[in-house]
Amino acid sequence: MNKLQRIILITSVIIGIFHFLYSCTESPANISEEQWNKEKLDSLAKICSSSVFGKEGISNARTLKNIAEQLKEDHYIALAYRYMLLTNMNLEQKDSIPYFAQQAKYYFNKEGAKNDASRIDLVLIQWTMQYESADIALEKTKSLLEDVQSNHDKYQEFEVYELLSNIYMILERPAEASATFQKMMDIRPEINSRIESSLPFIFSSGSQIADAEGKYEEALSYCDSAEFYINKNPQNRSYQILPTLLDLNRATSLIKLKRWKEAKQILDILSAQHTSDKAEKYYYYIQSLYADYYLYTREYNKALEAIDQAIKRFSEIGDNINYISATTKKIDIYSAKNDFENAILLKNSITHFSDSLEKANTSKQINELRTTYHVSKLENQIEKEKLKLQNTRILIIFLVVICILLFIVVAIVKRNLNILKKKNGKLFEQYNEMDKYKNQISSLLSSKSNNVEIPEEKSLYDKMVIHLQNTLCFLEPDLSREKLALELGTNRQYLTQAIQESKKMTFMEYINDLRLEYARHLLCNQPELSIEVVYIDSGFLNKSTFYRLFKQKYNLTPKEMRDLSIENTKN
Repeated sequence: MNKLQRIILITSVIIGIFHFLYSCTESPANISEEQWNKEKLDSLAKICSSSVFGKEGISNARTLKNIAEQLKEDHYIALAYRYMLLTNMNLEQKDSIPYFAQQAKYYFNKEGAKNDASRIDLVLIQWTMQYESADIALEKTKSLLEDVQSNHDKYQEFEVYELLSNIYMILERPAEASATFQKMMDIRPEINSRIESSLPFIFSSGSQIADAEGKYEEALSYCDSAEFYINKNPQNRSYQILPTLLDLNRATSLIKLKRWKEAKQILDILSAQHTSDKAEKYYYYIQSLYADYYLYTREYNKALEAIDQAIKRFSEIGDNINYISATTKKIDIYSAKNDFENAILLKNSITHFSDSLEKANTSKQINELRTTYHVSKLENQIEKEKLKLQNTRILIIFLVVICILLFIVVAIVKRNLNILKKKNGKLFEQYNEMDKYKNQISSLLSSKSNNVEIPEEKSLYDKMVIHLQNTLCFLEPDLSREKLALELGTNRQYLTQAIQESKKMTFMEYINDLRLEYARHLLCNQPELSIEVVYIDSGFLNKSTFYRLFKQKYNLTPKEMRDLSIENTKN
């Protein structure tokens, strides 16, 4: 795929996305505010829509957003973010594009405008294609296509197919781009009335796809079709840059058809139109195409002069994709004039900037040039110093952030410890109150036990409780149901049933519960004992089991319980 075509294609996609978003005319959801508020917001929205191609677009959109937020109008907040997105794409402020897109999508979804939200998805994918990875954009687009097809929305399916064909072109897969473009055109009759204003963009994409497949005459006919629809609606602001892009497409195809005179005429006209403002990228796109023209006509010095202008400009503004494309073209010019030494030096230099856009071209050129040269030591040293300085700054910022985070963590830990301390103190007080209450109940039951006839099942449980309190046999590690049942003159089944009905516990759960109570009393009343002595004296054989069950029952560790007892004694 021709490097200039890639540049034009990316620009066409951006302009096409402008059109899709700019032409959205869906009405907002029902508005409950007074009419004058709505009229005010509508008026601001119109101002924003007419300023998305200028620097004032951001300030106008922010005004709309602030007022819409005050009036709690989600639809107009979404519109404001969409206008910020359009303006930033036009001004190539790429750092803000993801944020504005995500915010617009959020508010469109919030107020139920799913079609508008889907268009924002297209913008995010287009942004990914241009500034991150076309491969990632391809996967996202395929996923979006499945969602759209499941909704049976032919219009959105058409839009997604168009973006998909453009991504295939970026990835230099023209056959798949052509097949996808044909699927898109198959849908066209069903939605023709809705897409008529988009046809110039569609035919512009068709021209580039046809050119990539070597169908240059067909590419020219697509350009003529696009121009026809532009002339049908000359007032459409979204068309304003399309004539330039179409002329660049025409010149590309004419050069390959060796109709050099016609190509030169178009380039001369374009150059005259854009020479006055050399801050525009389009002037340098034209110079890049001049380089193609002079390369085909074997005027190599003129080709180098033209491409050097483009390389210098793209380097100054930090446009790496276009810089790599233009530099690669310069390598081709050096190779064509048999200046392999400069071609190899330049190839090694541009390798440091190469990304996924280079792929097949890179290996092909390296094989043709046979060997590699190293970039000069001075350039390497400068890059190393820049990188070192950048890393130092990043390290300083990182350390400052770590210090702040550590301070916050210490403050939070200290606060949580105080909260935990108070909580543990309350728990300890609650357990002390429970002990007093249990003692009172136990005394009451003991006094009544001599005068009240107890049912058979209950008397077994009470008999067991008295036996355990008197003998403390539950502290024996080897105590079993059979042994305790024998001591009580019953069998294990009746014993188990009595515990289950009274305490809703199994035999071992009940015994362990008594052991834990005993351990708590030791910790609170004999804090001089070690934890090891406490859990052994309480009938536990395993320290980890003791810790686990104690924490589970009291929500405190044995050490925390003992410390609370000591502190309570001091107070």
